[in-house]
Amino acid sequence: MSIWSKEEIHICQALLSADVPAELADELFEKWGEVRQFVLGNALVSELQKKLEHAIISVDLDAVFKCIGNPEDSDQVVHHLIHIHVANDFKSKVHCFASNFVAEQIYLQLFLTKLKHLIRIIAVSEGVKKTGVLRGTLFERHAHDVIAGGGTFGCQQLFEKTTKVGALNDGDKQITISHLNTLLFADEEQVQTSSGLSVSEQL
Repeated sequence: MSIWSKEEIHICQALLSADVPAELADELFEKWGEVRQFVLGNALVSELQKKLEHAIISVDLDAVFKCIGNPEDSDQVVHHLIHIHVANDFKSKVHCFASNFVAEQIYLQLFLTKLKHLIRIIAVSEGVKKTGVLRGTLFERHAHDVIAGGGTFGCQQLFEKTTKVGALNDGDKQITISHLNTLLFADEEQVQTSSGLSVSEQL
């Protein structure tokens, strides 16, 4: 499938797909990723739009990871969930979830129905370069969930003492964190509005 930037989608929507509202195109872009077929071409075809929901609900994580080594053997359902991004020099590629929406929904689906399998896949794929991006995405979301739940965690100081990040003392091996609420932001502007700080200042 061809990969389109958001700017290209906007131009195409204005010139060739005026029947698709710009707001709907943006919404579908956030869901499907950079695929014009579903963002514009099939934007108003409800039965085709449901394919993404079906793919997420029926996700087979083993099939998703197998797709990375054998894309020609994977079915169309997996291709709705995984995109191949080619480097600018055309010499390398990475497999990514189609969008942040897809990644989050797949993680939630697995967390609620197949948590042990999710954790096993994250563990056994550590160090496997070709699955690194997918594994990293799932690991990051799971780590955030675990930490947000609160508890006592092993820790290691990674920053200079002047950092704003944490309240660690020399020699600390553990840190206790209270339960945290999860906030989701669509872009950096929402982060700045919520906190009053730029993203770089928060880090």
